[in-house]
Amino acid sequence: MSIRSCESNSEAEEESGGIRGLEENKIKIKTQIQSLSIEISSGFLEFVLEMFHLLLQDQYHIHRSSRSFTTLPPPYSQPHDDHGLKNTRNS
Repeated sequence: MSIRSCESNSEAEEESGGIRGLEENKIKIKTQIQSLSIEISSGFLEFVLEMFHLLLQDQYHIHRSSRSFTTLPPPYSQPHDDHGLKNTRNS
């Protein structure tokens, strides 16, 4: 009977070690997922900031170029009727 109890004790230790191992693996996986999530978040934020920066640069260049090239008349100089609406009647 003592052999049987030794076997059951070793099985119980293996199971508890297995459970402990599973818990440790779960913790490692959670940590890896969190660090990957942080990397993805920071990478996405960096991408958005870079796109915003490029958009602002582009707007700045368009704004500067629109001041130097005035080839089209401003929209308010087009003919209007008495009601302030754009004249669309054919003469």
